[in-house]
Amino acid sequence: MVSNQTVKKAPFGLVEVRPWMALVDERCLVATVGLRGDTAVEIGRDANHPSCRWLRGPEISPCVLALPFEQLYQVDESESKLIPLGASLPVRSVPDIEWETLSIALIPGKLPSKLPITSIQGVAVTRVRARELVDANLIRVSAEAWCDFANAAADIRLKPLSFAASIEGDVIVRGSPLPSITGNRLVEINGIVTDLGYTWSPAIATDILRKYLNLVGKDLAILLPNTCWEKIEAANFISATRSAARQTKELLAALK
Repeated sequence: MVSNQTVKKAPFGLVEVRPWMALVDERCLVATVGLRGDTAVEIGRDANHPSCRWLRGPEISPCVLALPFEQLYQVDESESKLIPLGASLPVRSVPDIEWETLSIALIPGKLPSKLPITSIQGVAVTRVRARELVDANLIRVSAEAWCDFANAAADIRLKPLSFAASIEGDVIVRGSPLPSITGNRLVEINGIVTDLGYTWSPAIATDILRKYLNLVGKDLAILLPNTCWEKIEAANFISATRSAARQTKELLAALK
């Protein structure tokens, strides 16, 4: 029996107009681009599903139904329960996570705010000139320059590259060989990153720095001139493709 609430047609039956939540694999987030204009749609991360993201919104639409979701639920707000679409009984509680607007968070590899490095075991860490030069293995460029390069590059040239972008409009590209475009070249050593020609002082081992900065796996910590740093989690990087670069540029332009 259908309740007295308004119903709308969906490809597979009648759906009550309720808030919805969907669990989406991180690798499929590019498919959520059609929702970026809806400021009511939000995204969050659940520690119990590290490779996925939760999405939520006020009403199921064709764009929602088209998502490559792992699970799609309607939300029983009175009980804080999730009901699989098409079912009548809840199967789990609404997860207690932090949410942010999708139109901002959807930027592939959004970089977090800069964080201060105060001291490690009472020792101040500063950026200084390096005595020996090593080759750059990262580059920071504008989204426009990155998109132009990706559009002109062959697939084989893009294949070894990945990138992360920030809402300020810059992109960090990693891989080898790096794009031959103008940008700020960086050096990564075991996840610790400085501008080309610089290092840190005192010369604390990278393992200690990584532990202090809470880096895991292929996470990066970019040391900045003003004793601050940027942390970029490995999951923030996505594969370099022409479509990903183009969508990043379009999304950044839409946010200005």
